[in-house]
Order: sequence, then C-alpha cells, then structure tokens
Amino acid sequence: MAQKLHCVDLEPTELCMDYKTGRTTMPKKVCSTNFYPVSAKDWDTDKFVKLGNATCPKNPSLFTKEMFCQASPWFIPCSDGLECPSTTKLCYSICTMGGTGGVHKFLGANQCQTENPEKYCKSNPLVASEADSALGKCVGMSYFEQYYMLSIMAQAQFQPRACRGRFPIFNKQMVNFNADMRVTFMKSLAKKLNRLWGYSDNADPYKFKRPVNVRLRRVQLLKGEPQVQVEMKEFCLSEFRKGAYDPSLKYNQDAFCDKVSVSPETVFKNLTALLDKKRPDRGMLIGEFNIRKSSKPGWPTKCFTYQPEEAPAIPRWVWPIVTLACMAFLLSLLILQHKFRNRASYVRLNEKLRSYV
Repeated sequence: MAQKLHCVDLEPTELCMDYKTGRTTMPKKVCSTNFYPVSAKDWDTDKFVKLGNATCPKNPSLFTKEMFCQASPWFIPCSDGLECPSTTKLCYSICTMGGTGGVHKFLGANQCQTENPEKYCKSNPLVASEADSALGKCVGMSYFEQYYMLSIMAQAQFQPRACRGRFPIFNKQMVNFNADMRVTFMKSLAKKLNRLWGYSDNADPYKFKRPVNVRLRRVQLLKGEPQVQVEMKEFCLSEFRKGAYDPSLKYNQDAFCDKVSVSPETVFKNLTALLDKKRPDRGMLIGEFNIRKSSKPGWPTKCFTYQPEEAPAIPRWVWPIVTLACMAFLLSLLILQHKFRNRASYVRLNEKLRSYV
C-alpha cells in the first residue's frame, strides 16, 4: 500500500564514525512516515552482531560493518534531490539474489539463509511480494543508484580545504635548523599523520605526502624557539572522476572526488587533543622534535579553500624601463654605425691616408 514518506535527518551512531575522515558512514537522511529526525544513536556492537546473525545466519561474517552502517533495509536513505519512494519494502529480487546499488550492498537469501530463499523472502515483512515487485511497487537497485549519484558522488569539482599551522620546536635551536633538518621535520610530520589516520599502508596518492599536501612554508624564530609554518590540505582517497569543466576555477576544473580525506581542521583538532593528553613537561614528539603545550602551537592559524599559487605577474613599471633600454640600445647602434661610415669615407677621400709605400 502506498504511503507518504518524508526525508528526515538521521542521527548516526558513534560506531559508524570514520576516524580517518571525521565523517559518519551512515546516510545523512532517511525516509520516515513523520517529520521527526530518526535516531540510530543506540546502535552498537551488540546490535551489529545481532543483525549479522539475522541477516546471514549461514555465514554472519559476510555481513560487514559497512552494510550495518548503510542501515538498509531498516532505513531507506534519501537526499534533498531525491524524493522518497511510496514504500519502504525492498524488491523481491534483492531479497532472493542480493546485489549492489552504488555503495549499498545486499546479501541474497540464496547465500545467507538456511531455509528456502523463496520461502524466506515471501515471509519477510521488509520485502515486497513478487506481484508488487513486478508492478514496481518496491525499492529497487535503481533507487539506490540514484541515491549514490546524488548523495555520495561529488556534485562539484574538488576544491580542497587547507589549513596553516605553527609548530614550535622546544628542543632545537634556530641556528641548527638548516635545510636538512627542515626536511627531517617534514618527513617526521608526514609519517606521524599517516600513522594516526591509517594511511601508512595505502598507495601513494592516498597519503599525507611531502610536499604535495603537507608543505613547509617557512621557519622563523619566536620567543626563543624555531617556529615551523606548515600548510596541510585535503586530498582524494580515490581516483579523480572526470566531469563537467568549469573554466572559472583555477584548480581541478573537471576533477571530482567521491571520497575525500580527513579535513585539515580535523587534523589540527586531533593533534591538539593528543597534545592535551601529554604531560606538560614532556610534550609530544614528532620524530625527534619536541612540541609542548606551553609553547602555544598555532593549530591552526588559518583555514581556507586551497588554490595553487600563481607566478607573480610582472609589474607594469618594468615595461617602460625595458622600452627605454631598447630605444637607448638602438640609438647607440645608429650612432656607432654613422661614425664608422664617416671615418671610412674620410680615409677614402684623403689621398695622404691612401698612400702606399
């Protein structure tokens, strides 16, 4: 029976928070019969295990945390650009055979249920009947693919966020902070960030990489300590997807990122929390470099949408000088040519100068 469903906010569980990016892997919005937000805050590990045993009793390990956080078929995801379906029941074929629609993966009864798959699906209240499924009165894979296109895939060209921070080094002197030591610090910082956010074993494009997305801007002395100015920016955890070209952008005019890394704001927020846990007289180590809370690091000092730095334009006053210099050179050349021609004519016309011994 058709019913009016509304797209409302979903309050996610902590279990589905992605510590790498600081974002939840649950849908932001789900379909509901009323206008009140739906809460999944009480979803925990025990519920995950119970749902796994109920979803796939033949092999509960097939039910992954990603499937649990998708909240389907218990909640149907939606977005502002996608109207909720007229029913919350899944199509009969999804129940029997399973399938994948965007990021949503369903396990089929043929591989998970101990009883007859057809019998199980016919008795499942979350599944539409074969007759209703044939008439389209169900939620099929096409809906989840639409949801993926509108909610998961990036809708705009990738313009990463960037933040600058100041790292006071307690145990080093400015006079020793040469080029080699600066490189050592940046390598140590990138290594620590990769370890904290689990990027250490990933392919190179999915890491904090020096100097691509962790960049040293300058080192200066402040209150007796070397202050390393660092800039961090987001990067893409998947291959860029080519899309519409926007000539108004200076960067990534046609590049779309469907899975963004941890934000730089989150990086500095977590570094601050980590430093707060350390003893004040010991501080935090980044490789061999000691940072202490008493030094008041700037985490961050500035955040913005990253744009590549352009080569500085040539000042307008340069061109008049170049023009005058070219005119002076040409005038000098004409004077020398005229003088040489006059001297040759003088010798040719003076018989004494043309005499031979």
